[in-house]
Amino acid sequence: MMGIGRASGDDRAKQATEKATRSPLLDDLRLDNAKGLIVSIKGMQESMNLSEADEIGGLLSKIADLDEGDIFWGFVYDDTMGDELQVTVIATGLTLNESAQPQSSGQQAPAGHASAISQQGSQQSAESSSGPVRRTVQPIHVGDYLKRQQ
Repeated sequence: MMGIGRASGDDRAKQATEKATRSPLLDDLRLDNAKGLIVSIKGMQESMNLSEADEIGGLLSKIADLDEGDIFWGFVYDDTMGDELQVTVIATGLTLNESAQPQSSGQQAPAGHASAISQQGSQQSAESSSGPVRRTVQPIHVGDYLKRQQ
């Protein structure tokens, strides 16, 4: 999962972190069991301070319970950001929420689709019952520039 949040104003660290971690497209993912986080904070050098980084770290530690995971931090100074602060979060090792169940649409597959599946299954069973399959391997042409690299 990767999320990017931008915000400005008094509460910009909290707002940017929440935007980065709460995407409507990722509502079935949980950050609480992430194996690791990469966090990048971007802003003007004059306007960024350690209290904002501490606030972002506190918010992420509440959202992602990283007892056994790691957090890697990075700070980027960009003088074109003005009053804005950007937080980028990359999380690894995520799982789906238990409440997110695949929903059946109740529609049947088209008849052509079902027959294609049954034909594929019968071909696979015929191949497996006929014994070992020998396939001829064709040599791959390697370009001259690749030969010089070797």
